[in-house]
Amino acid sequence: MRSDGISYCSLFIGVITMSVTKITNKKSKHYNEYRVRAQPRDAAGNTVSLPVKYCKTKTEANKAYQKLMVDFEREATFYKDKNLNLVDSYTAYLESENRAGSWEKRTYNDHLYTLHILEQYLPNIKLKNVDENVMRLFARKLVSDKDLSVAYNTVMSRRFQHLRTYFSRLVGTIYKQNPVPARFISRWFRKGEMSPKKKKYTFSTEQINILKKHIISRINKESPQQVVSLVGVLICLSIGCRPGEVQALKWEDLTVEKTENGSGFNVFCLSDSWNELESKMNGHLKSRMPGQTRNSLPLNPQTVDALRTFQEKQARFLKRYNLPNKGYILLSLRDFKKASEGKVINQKAINEALRKACQVCEINSGELPISIYTCRHSVATLLCAKNINPAIASSRLGNSIEVYLKKYVHPSKDIIADSMNNWLEE
Repeated sequence: MRSDGISYCSLFIGVITMSVTKITNKKSKHYNEYRVRAQPRDAAGNTVSLPVKYCKTKTEANKAYQKLMVDFEREATFYKDKNLNLVDSYTAYLESENRAGSWEKRTYNDHLYTLHILEQYLPNIKLKNVDENVMRLFARKLVSDKDLSVAYNTVMSRRFQHLRTYFSRLVGTIYKQNPVPARFISRWFRKGEMSPKKKKYTFSTEQINILKKHIISRINKESPQQVVSLVGVLICLSIGCRPGEVQALKWEDLTVEKTENGSGFNVFCLSDSWNELESKMNGHLKSRMPGQTRNSLPLNPQTVDALRTFQEKQARFLKRYNLPNKGYILLSLRDFKKASEGKVINQKAINEALRKACQVCEINSGELPISIYTCRHSVATLLCAKNINPAIASSRLGNSIEVYLKKYVHPSKDIIADSMNNWLEE
């Protein structure tokens, strides 16, 4: 027995270390239970620490160990054994990637939905029987049954992009080529079956100015807890950043970007983003390493003045109610518990504030939805309309040039009118 109150036995089975220990320390919450630990080695010879399990009896502990090893062996061979069931293999792939920390929780949950679809439509097929035709028929039935849009960046396309990434691990061992080709939609569906790209509503320069004027007026007149969501809208309209990046902003991020001639611009130095699903900061920007930063588009003086006014009101509010000042601009002021924990307002609140502001300002989008992403698309479109260098514009928005031009720039009325006038000029 060890001095810490744990009796144990360790078995070395080939390259596997198995440990079943009985917890005898009465202060432990697992007192009188059996702890199961297995540390097999992977194909490269590295020790893998599997999740520790606790069981009431030694018999249960032995069974738990067996299950740990079965799961590990399945996970370790999902890319080698062509006789494995597709669902089992994909499950092992998900657990392997999740355990390795390859994905954020949102991404993992999205893959779980893909697994759910596989369980519905291809529950018993083996890997050796999967080919492109199987995937094509699966895709067409899925679209038909669930009335899904046939286009890229849709619910349907994400399922098969997941599967394409997964199958790429099996190319060279089980498959000669990926059962899900690169341009799977154009190969599996006729043009007449594809869904047109959904239109996005974008604000004009005039509409953005009207919204900003309305919001700044309210910030100057009303209490901070009443306008905190509108402050989020104002920032989104001004810099067009992702909602999570705006939610993560602190007052210290509002800084001056110096130019070579000694002048400067008021910008936000972005370094973090808010995880709406887990209600915490990510610790980094999207697809960036921790510590990497980028500057936003410049803010005009009126916007900066309004933000400073709100900052003063927020500070007085927090002091009045003895709440800690965590430095977040969009701190949740209507919920004292969240405010004390440093939690920021959610995207739903900013969306609702934007829609109400549009109603007051008589901005009608017709049947097209309006959200804080409308601000991002609008800013990107206006940058293009003002002939801002795409390399600079995309960098400030945090996108590649290709994504910026393909996804966020839209043929707005301003751009179309200017283009037609240029055409008519002699």
